[in-house]
Amino acid sequence: MLNVLLKGQTAYSSPEAWFYDFFIAKGVVDLMDHVTLPIFTSLSKENRLLDVGCGGGHILVSLAKRGFSSLSGIDLCFDQVKRAKKRLQSIQPHAEMIQGSALYLPFPSNIVDTVISVGSIKHWPNAKQGVDECIRVLKPGGYIIILEIDRGCRLDDAMSFVDRCGFPKFVKPIFLAIFRTWVAGHAFDLDDARQFFIDPLLEDKTIERLDKTPAIVMSGKKIKEIH
Repeated sequence: MLNVLLKGQTAYSSPEAWFYDFFIAKGVVDLMDHVTLPIFTSLSKENRLLDVGCGGGHILVSLAKRGFSSLSGIDLCFDQVKRAKKRLQSIQPHAEMIQGSALYLPFPSNIVDTVISVGSIKHWPNAKQGVDECIRVLKPGGYIIILEIDRGCRLDDAMSFVDRCGFPKFVKPIFLAIFRTWVAGHAFDLDDARQFFIDPLLEDKTIERLDKTPAIVMSGKKIKEIH
């Protein structure tokens, strides 16, 4: 069944997963901490949180260290799911890590309190379908937060992100060029985001550039009832 759902989708290869896990993830966690802290400080520690495109589980580890006890993650890459399970085992052993697709989330509707996704949506074959799935599993009144690299990011902001990653100094100029052409070049700008972040079940929506970062943040709250 999993192979059917993943048909036409491409997961990170093992080398790509390793490269992301050991270099890029640190910078991504810093971005997520910057944008989500106000929301997370208002949540109950028992809230169920789902990370879509969780990679090696770095963000979930950060949430576990803050005391959140009901964590789930899903990623297309089997190697990353294994890394996430290993990372969380000693911190939050009941965390649920699943290999699967953002386009077909294996959860019932209205079950998750908060959905987050960081740097993953640009890889989804159908961004709107993935967002709709995230909203489907979200409880009424729950939050969705999606963070993605901005295709139109400024050079200074891209350099700041590269500095937060774990690269040796001599590698940074090379990765900066890769980041701007391959990573940001395959991502979205504000106009793109407005095309797929339009679900009528969301209120209090924001789609904006994250100041002093190379990222766009999309957030909203699922309405509690349909009028």
